[in-house]
Order: sequence, then structure tokens, then C-alpha cells
Amino acid sequence: MGGVPRKLAWLLALGVGAAPGVLLAAGRAAPRLGTAVDRVVAVVDKQVITLSELLVETRVALVYKAGETAAAADLDDDLLKTFTDYVVNQTLVSLQARRLGATEVSQAEIDSELLRFSLQFRSNDSYRAFLRRFDITEEALRRLAQRNLRNDKYMQERLRLRLGDSGEGVDSPRYQEALRKWLGELRQSAEVRLLGPTGELELLDSDSSVHEAPVQQGKP
Repeated sequence: MGGVPRKLAWLLALGVGAAPGVLLAAGRAAPRLGTAVDRVVAVVDKQVITLSELLVETRVALVYKAGETAAAADLDDDLLKTFTDYVVNQTLVSLQARRLGATEVSQAEIDSELLRFSLQFRSNDSYRAFLRRFDITEEALRRLAQRNLRNDKYMQERLRLRLGDSGEGVDSPRYQEALRKWLGELRQSAEVRLLGPTGELELLDSDSSVHEAPVQQGKP
């Protein structure tokens, strides 16, 4: 597909920035998650994030990061915790974008993004097998693409206001630092509850960085 889609840029600054081999090794070291009953793993300002939603987001991001080879990797607790942080950040940005009227994305942009995702697989049959194996619908992929593209546009608008016309790219240290600071401000203004070790949802301290997991459309 030629280059990493910007949609994965947030994931660069995540702890998921490891090489594909590291991701896959971590997956193989853990037991398979199985088909547990769905449960709530986080609540962001009353918006619920379920385990099934987290698993879909993680699978999709791994495919963007490492292609088809990562599509079926086993998911250990540490990896899922990192991606919980990522989904929380995506949700925070999405909530603010909706409140403040972010620029919407066109159906053509969504279609293009879905095509880019499908091209991570060696064939259409492989792509379809991935969707069936992990019970991911194309409608779910479409919703993710729409949210992520809208978040990207909104995030770029906000950071352009902070950085001016400096021409800083998403991978630059200054851009990433501005992104982290902005996400920290979003967290401080929100109520975030995460599933704790006792199985209860625990209120996240507003000063906590939650692994400082940014959200830039894109890379783990």
C-alpha cells in the first residue's frame, strides 16, 4: 500500500511502536483469549467501550502496522492495555470533535480508506477470511474509518492552531509533544473509568497519562 497510512500515526507514539516481530512474539507468548462474554472495559464521559470493540480496534490497528502477518496474532494483556489507552484517546477526540462540529468526511474518503485496509491482505479471499474469523463486519470497519478520518482532520486543525504554519510533520518531536499535551488536556476535562484488577471500573486520576498513548490516525 506504499507507506503507513496517517491513520496509524497516533500509534507511533504508543508502546505499540515495536517492530512487527516483537508484536507477534508478544502475542504468541500469551494464551488465546477465547470467546468470553462481552464486558465493559472502559467508560469515557458515559460512552461505553466493550471488550469486543477493543478487540476489533486492536486487530485493525495491528493489520495497519504489520499487514496480514499480524492479523491473527494472539493478544496478551499488556498489548490490550496499550490499545485500551489508544481507544480511550480516540474516543476523547471523537467526543470533542462532535461537540465542536468537526469537519465531516465524505463517503468517497471512507471507501478509499476501506480499500487501503483491504490491500493489506494478499488477496480478497484472505481479507474476507480475516473478517469472518474475528467476526468483524464491514459496517464496523466503515464506522471505524469514518471516526478515525474525522478525528484526524479535527486533530490536525487543533494542532495547526498550536504549531502555526511550521510545517511540522506528524512524526516530528515537536508535533508529538504538542499532541501529547493536547491529549492530556482532554483527559483532564473528562471522566475516564477503566477496568481495574478487581474487575471493577475505576476512575482514572486526571493527572494520569495512561501510557501517554496518543491517537493519531494510525500507527501503534
